[in-house]
Order: sequence, then structure tokens, then C-alpha cells
Amino acid sequence: MPAKLAEKHRKRSQKNVEPDSEPPDATCVPLSAAMGERTFRLGSLGLATLALALGVLRLTHNDVWFDEAASFFFARQSGLNFFRVLLREDTHGPVYYGLLRLWVLAFGEGAWAGRLPSVLCAAAVVLVVAHLGATLFDRGTGLLASLFVALSPFHLYYAQEVRFYAFIELMICLHVFCFVRLLDNPPTPETISTKRPRWPWWGFVASGAASVLTFYMSGLVPIAEGVCAVWLWRHIPRKRVATAFAALAALCALWLPALVWQIQHTHGTIAWIPAKPLWRFLQQSAYTFTAVRPPTWTDKLATIAFATAAAIGIVRAIRRGSHRQRVLVCWLVLPLITILVISLHKPLHEARYLFMLLPAYFLCAAAAISRWPTRWLPVATSVLLAAGLAHADVRQYTGYKFKERWNDAAAFIREAGLPTDVLGVMPSHEAVTLRYYFPKFKHLRGAEKGTWVNGWLAPGGRLWLFTYRKDYQLQPGDLPNEALRIDSRTFGTLKVSLYVLRR
Repeated sequence: MPAKLAEKHRKRSQKNVEPDSEPPDATCVPLSAAMGERTFRLGSLGLATLALALGVLRLTHNDVWFDEAASFFFARQSGLNFFRVLLREDTHGPVYYGLLRLWVLAFGEGAWAGRLPSVLCAAAVVLVVAHLGATLFDRGTGLLASLFVALSPFHLYYAQEVRFYAFIELMICLHVFCFVRLLDNPPTPETISTKRPRWPWWGFVASGAASVLTFYMSGLVPIAEGVCAVWLWRHIPRKRVATAFAALAALCALWLPALVWQIQHTHGTIAWIPAKPLWRFLQQSAYTFTAVRPPTWTDKLATIAFATAAAIGIVRAIRRGSHRQRVLVCWLVLPLITILVISLHKPLHEARYLFMLLPAYFLCAAAAISRWPTRWLPVATSVLLAAGLAHADVRQYTGYKFKERWNDAAAFIREAGLPTDVLGVMPSHEAVTLRYYFPKFKHLRGAEKGTWVNGWLAPGGRLWLFTYRKDYQLQPGDLPNEALRIDSRTFGTLKVSLYVLRR
């Protein structure tokens, strides 16, 4: 009986097993033909350190803005109130906010301390991408892709925010890495008695659940992996993969009733996102990973080069790649197409929804670049593209996000304000930002129209009103004639005015 079982496994292996890498090509010399394990480890650690340094550099240059203040607001809730507020006010899951609450309890709500977890996640992504690239292709490709990720201005942008996007990027990378390990070929007669490691199974379930229960749209990646598993059904350990997907689905299903209630009752919506033509979204998507808006001519050249290389990498992986490399194609292509299709019916024209695809994009580009025929061409191309990304990073460092100088405005009001003063802001959702900068002020208000401000003015009382952007300014007749404007200061795009209602 054992002999028949071994023969059965031998025939199945010979029939179904695909090679884990491409066959050698005499005309293609990989960039990493002679790279050793020690060099690869030192290189991956060095690039992760580079990403960490870039993230820490000028970490508090930009003030905490609305999205970051909202993250602190949710992390500030405790007990069951945490879930009640989250389900009522937000459209995302609880995992990141729960972890952020533990971090805030330990290190406080400062801008530097609150942004540090995102910096650490971004650095860890670079390390995981290097190993994922080495698993899918070779060590040189992994290092090249991790270099591009570390220098990506989009990656750096969210590495310095108190938001969950860097966390999602890390969870997705770990999730795909574990999925690739799950797809390892069935045991051969020689290894049938060898115990297979369980960490890919547990890692696949844990990282997948963490990503989906933080950012619901990241569920597109497990769906893409499911499509890939069906595509490669004859070449993978079916029982192992099927149980992993079942466990992930069961774990996410525990949150399904809360998700349904959240969709039906939440106050936070995406209706504020303005609708744009599809061509504009495609253009914005092309610049997402490689440029800072508005793009310069160097950004445009780098975008064209990366897009071309990524397309070549996708075609090569489909035509000549192993089943592992087809996972990369599904990871990048299927969610991107889905988001584009959804955008035709609902305005999801926001670049951050593509953030979970950033590692796959650079892995495809690096795979194409590192396999060009001559040795000097991949090196020269990589240097030029890395220089283009670094130039975009410098422009991002020198800029100021949204130009809202909340710190300066808050310092001015703390010096001149009284505990009995009313603080108001237009639009109303920016009241969350006021709560972050003025935790001791009891009278905080938010308004959508200038006429709402009338109810805040008490005889003899003082009102500090924040307004910004052209759409949120007081119009003639919004305030009564008895309201006097005592002072007015401008802090970037923020305008702060002090009003007093005469008795």
C-alpha cells in the first residue's frame, strides 16, 4: 500500500508540478546572478534602515490634520463605546484603531509618537518586499523592488501619517508572502514523511483578517488570490489552501453583522469625494506611486518608465513565469480592474485606495528591469529611476501638506483665548481636529453654513471661528450687525477670527 501511494504521488508530481522559477535563458543574465545570502540579508536590512531614516526625517514637519485627528479620536474611546463610536462615525474596521489605542496609552498622542508606528510598518514593508521578490524571482530583483518601494513618494507620504495605510501595506505583503508559501508544490515521495511548516497557514489567516478588518477594500486581495488558486487548482495543495481560505472567511464573518449595521447607519460616507472623469482617474493612478502632485517632467519620465517595465513584467510572468509569479499578477491586476469598474458607478477616485497595490507594482517593474539582456543596462536604468524617485521625495519634504498651520493657530488661541470662549470651525467635520488641538476647551462647535454661527454668539461672549478654503467662508448677512470682529489672523490656508456680540 505505501508503494502504491508513493507511486501515485510521483505521477501527480510529474504531471502537475510547475517549476518555481523560469528556465535559464542564455540571452538573459539576471542582475543578481552571483548574489550570496549574506549580501542579500545585509542589503535588505540596509534598505529597511533607509526607509526608516526617510520616515523619521522631518516626521513632524506637517501638522496633524483631520484624518490623523480622527484616528486619535477613535483610539481615545474605551470599552464598548469604542465600537459604538466607530460603527456610527467611520466606514472602516476596528483592528488598526484598537492597536493604535494601545500605542497611545503607552506613548501618548503626540505627532511624533503617533506617526512612529506607520514609519515602522513602512520600513518593515521594505524588508518583506525584498524577501518576497527573492521568493518570486531572485535576490537581486527583491532588493531592486525594495529600493523602489523605499524611495516611492507615495510610500513615504503615508509612512508619516497617523493612518492605517502603512499598516495595511505591511499586512497585505505578509499575506501574499504566506499565500505564496501555501502554494508550494505537493510533497514528493522523498518528502512525504516531512512535516510541512504551519506558519504560512496561520500567517495567511492572521494577516488577511487584520487587513480586511481594518480596510474593507483590502479584501480585494484575498479575492484575487482565490481567483489565482482556481487558476492554478491542479498545481497546488488544494486541501491546505482551501482550509486557509475557509478559516479566513470564518474569521472575517464574525464582524459581518457589525459591518451590515455600519453600512446602514454610519454617518461617515464617501459622498464628499467629487466625481471625476475616468481618464482623470487613470492619469492620477499612473502618477500614484512615482510622483508628487503636480508632477514635473522628471516625474512623468519616471512614471512612463515604471509603467512600461511593470507591463513587461506582467506579460512575462503570465507567459513564462511560475505559479508563484502568477500570484503577483493577480495581486496587481485584478484589484486594479475592480477599482476602475467600481469607479464607473461610484466616485472612488482617490489614490490611497491603490496603496495596497504599491509593492506588486514595483515587484513587476523590478522583475522586468533585472532581466534585461546586458548587465550594464539594468544597473543604469535602476540608478536613473531611483534618482527620479529621490527627486520626488525631496519635493515632498520641502512642501507643506494642505498648508494648514494648525500648530501656529492653536498656539495663538491658547495665548489669547479664555476658558469660556467658544471655538467654531467650518466645515463641521473639522471639529475633530479642534478636539485634538484643544482638548481642554469645552465649547467646540462645527458648522456647514455661516448662518449656523448665529446660535453660538452670546451677548458679551467671544467666538473664535476657523474658516478655510473658498467654500467655507462667512458671507454678508451671516452674522448680525451687533457682532464685531475684534481680530483676524491667517495661518497658511487657515483663517482665525475673533467675534464679540455687543450687549
